[in-house]
Amino acid sequence: MYTNNNSLLKLLTGYRIGFSSLLLQIFNNKYTAIGILNGFYLQIEISLKYLFPLIYFFKKHSLCLFKILIDIISYEFLGNKYRYIIVYSLLNLETSLRSFIKVKIQEYNTTLLSITSLFYSANWSEREVFDFFGIYFYLNKDLRRILLDYGFQGYPLRKDFPLTGFIELFYDDTIKKITYEKLTLSQEYRTLFYTKNHINSLTK
Repeated sequence: MYTNNNSLLKLLTGYRIGFSSLLLQIFNNKYTAIGILNGFYLQIEISLKYLFPLIYFFKKHSLCLFKILIDIISYEFLGNKYRYIIVYSLLNLETSLRSFIKVKIQEYNTTLLSITSLFYSANWSEREVFDFFGIYFYLNKDLRRILLDYGFQGYPLRKDFPLTGFIELFYDDTIKKITYEKLTLSQEYRTLFYTKNHINSLTK
């Protein structure tokens, strides 16, 4: 175990140089960017074309051995060309080294190849990303909603999803069960139009 952060940083820096050159030779430096986050974590940005081969390489190659999938997360930049960014977090148990594989996808091309054939645990993470962002994972055999109800409409973590939602869920004591109704607001949004006289009266 390394107690000196500088020694560990030097080790990771040397590892990164050899690792980067190997990645660039295999996956083409036009599409790959690699860096160190906070001195300890590897971050690799890859194009959608090479995502699955890279994750396969990270798990199987003797230089990597990232055999644990920690999580798959997504975040969004509404209005950008690449609206969604997906991050795969992998862990090497032998070296305690973590890697983050990032891929950008466009708004109208929200389909990724599932990695459930490499990591069984990916099924839960892919279902969660699909549940909240609507990103489809091709070849996932069980891509159902996981936290929201099966009949839920829309994807609530998208920034264009209304804060009030579409459906209201509540327990109806008269029929003794949970019911769903189309959401009705008690007070509609109102736009106040101020005339010139109103503005003048407020400024006096």
